[in-house]
Amino acid sequence: VFFVTYLYYIRISKNMHASRSSIVLLALAACIITVQGTHFRFATLSWQPRSATMYNTIDFTISVTWRTCMWNCSMPIGATQTFGIFMFGDGRNATINLTATAQFVSSNSTLGWTSGIGSLSYTYPNRTANYTAFQWDNARINNVNNNAGTPWRFSTLVTVGARVTDKSDSSIVLNRSPISNSLPIVPVVANSVNVFQITAIDPEGQDLSYALATSAQMGGGNFQGTTNTLTHPKGLAIDPITGIVTWNTTGMSLGLYCTQVQISDGVSWTVVDFLLDNQPTPSVCDVSCANGGSICTTASNCNTCSANATRCATSAAPTFIAPTPAAGSTVTFFASNANSLVVAGQSGNARVNVTIQPASTPVGAVWTSTRGSTSSSTLSWTPTPSQIGDYIITVTLYDANGVYYTRGQYSFVLIVAQDPSTTSAFAAATTSSAYSTTTSAFNSATTSAQNSVVTSALNSVAALALNSATTSVLNSATTSA
Repeated sequence: VFFVTYLYYIRISKNMHASRSSIVLLALAACIITVQGTHFRFATLSWQPRSATMYNTIDFTISVTWRTCMWNCSMPIGATQTFGIFMFGDGRNATINLTATAQFVSSNSTLGWTSGIGSLSYTYPNRTANYTAFQWDNARINNVNNNAGTPWRFSTLVTVGARVTDKSDSSIVLNRSPISNSLPIVPVVANSVNVFQITAIDPEGQDLSYALATSAQMGGGNFQGTTNTLTHPKGLAIDPITGIVTWNTTGMSLGLYCTQVQISDGVSWTVVDFLLDNQPTPSVCDVSCANGGSICTTASNCNTCSANATRCATSAAPTFIAPTPAAGSTVTFFASNANSLVVAGQSGNARVNVTIQPASTPVGAVWTSTRGSTSSSTLSWTPTPSQIGDYIITVTLYDANGVYYTRGQYSFVLIVAQDPSTTSAFAAATTSSAYSTTTSAFNSATTSAQNSVVTSALNSVAALALNSATTSVLNSATTSA
């Protein structure tokens, strides 16, 4: 990139009309591209019209995850950072500014990540037209098993002026995009059939459909003079109706893979781009052993066990317990009110601590956690009126040995609504009935993957430090916004 910049400088320096500012701007653009190289981990986005009259003004919400040390290894939650240029699809663009909302700390710099959320607004000149808005840059990480070092791209189809039937009351309303979320790195177990859910909602209750994204949607095509074709991991599939992802990792290389899912409401669509980490399942010493819960490879690694114990066996996975909201259920918070909910998890081994890890969470929301063999995290948030809207909350569990929740990730819907005490009209509305979610089939199904232990080395070194009973804020501190 800097070589190209240098050549450009030589060319324009010969042109007496070339301005010094042009050179500076190009160099800055080159720096942006260089900084983002190999740091991208995850992205999704959604949009909605500003109002019934300003419907060609579109408000975008963009969620991106990057390698923690991309800019600052000690970047605090709540800090803001510029993340390149977003294209509105009509030739115009704007800079994305993200607020850090979640982090995963790992001694492995490839696996540690920071998530941020940004907002952009744009008024389209045409009040009845479709535009594909996107960000397209270079490059995906070099040590991923598929599409290493290729460009990344995330996008959405903006349908300005399109109207649909709101299934909650049969009224005709302006269309809004589907909304989704995911862990930036979803853990899967090696040599097993893995099943996990992509949870999404449609604000008007339209039925959603799911598909693996095309090469072009993922970043394929001609980028900076090089043509790339991007692929999904071999054998990866998604149910077009339920959003359930299935992947048989038998014979697949260990490590990271990238993929992207398109979510459509039949009028517009969005995507969620994320990584998969394929790792083997560890064995641990029986809880009756003097070193119960520690990782073992043979029975001889386990000391002073009860006579009938299976000294070294596959570790049981941690599970979510009450009062965690049911997967795919809807929780309502009220704007300008102090709201909270609790997520709790239990280790599969009474002598091993478990951690609750959130994915990207709304700006201003705070996770406060306690850790032990049974752990809990409280999500506290006083959303502003401008944050009224719809969110997907996604979390996972992992224990100090790196053993993950069996289904990889766990999600539910969070609606921020106007306080009913402030308007009589609100009391008559049933907001949650408008939503189309796709997790119920997954929660009721019994799959072979539920009997396997999903594990990952996503914090295998640093996780040992999690055994102390501490309280920490895992998500964004409340900001002035």
